[in-house]
Parts: sequence; structure tokens; C-alpha cells
Amino acid sequence: MIILAVILILLIITFIAGGYFLQQGNGRDGRDGRDGKDFSQKTIKKEEKTITYYMYMEDFSKSLIEIPSSVVFGDSTTLTSAYLAGRAYIYNSENDTKVGSYSATFLCIQNNEGLILMDVTNTLFDPNGIIATWFTPKTLADLEVDTIIKSIATTECRVTVNNKVGAFPFFGQTFNLSVLNGDDTISFKFTPSP
Repeated sequence: MIILAVILILLIITFIAGGYFLQQGNGRDGRDGRDGKDFSQKTIKKEEKTITYYMYMEDFSKSLIEIPSSVVFGDSTTLTSAYLAGRAYIYNSENDTKVGSYSATFLCIQNNEGLILMDVTNTLFDPNGIIATWFTPKTLADLEVDTIIKSIATTECRVTVNNKVGAFPFFGQTFNLSVLNGDDTISFKFTPSP
């Protein structure tokens, strides 16, 4: 019950902080796009096309925080646990423009059988595009930070955009989502689902 309350609080903080991150500059270098043009007022029209975002793994790693976790009962089947959260800007792959943010929380538990089970809560927020949340259960080889971050990728799922902020072009649409690792990025590919 406490874990559910913490996850709910983190999701609320994610949406509140999303607006803060968007007000803190429009690109990695304080500008939008590589040529310095301001694309911040550009809106994406409702189209049946694939939308791909990406984030830099280094940005995400640098934002990580550890949330204290401990065993509640002395005879617990949990040997070790870790609870992490992080956030990074996302960029539109068509024009390398910063458009929003991605955040995730990672609840990792190693049980008395030696399995390391992890539940990832993912939220992607583009105020002129897609706002989506999805959950990713994983089994890990270890509790190293690199292993945990790379577990974000290699996810395929179907998401329905069920959050609406202002004039929102993708509200109610369903997408097939593929999350993939690049050399120094993680990409989020949303393909409209028939």
C-alpha cells in the first residue's frame, strides 16, 4: 500500500515537474534545434504518422535519485531492494528539437530465490504531442545503475493516449510503442495502431 502511494506521488510530481522542465530553456544548449530557431510554439497536427522521440542516456543518468527502501517485516522474502527515479528531456527526431520530458521510477527487489525483479513506471510528456504512461516488468542480472537504465529499452507495448492538456491532437489514439537503445540515446517510436 505504501509503495502504491509513493508511485502515485511520483507520478503527480512527474506531471508538475514536466512544466518546470519545459520552462527552463528550449534545448540542450538553451536554444531550440541545432540552428537556434525557436520551435517552442510549433504544434503537431493530428496525422497518422510515426512519431519518434529520443533522450540522452547521460542526461537521464545524471538526474537519478535514490528513494530509501527497506524491508518492513523481519521474516521478509526480500534480500535487497533499490528504488530509483530519473528524468531527462526528450527531443523530436525529425528536427532535434527539445519537446518535453521522459521520467521513470524503478522498483527493484531481489528475493530469497536470487531473482532480481523490477517494475518500471514510464511517463513521456510532450505538451504538443504525446503524453503516455506505461509499465515495464523486467528481470535483471544485477542491481548496477547501467543495467537498470538500459532496461528501459527493448520494450514493445501498446499505449493509449489518455491524458489531455489544452488542444491536444492525439487524445484517445492508440499507438504501438517501441523503446530502443542507441549508442548514447534511448528512442521512443510511436506508430499509430489501426
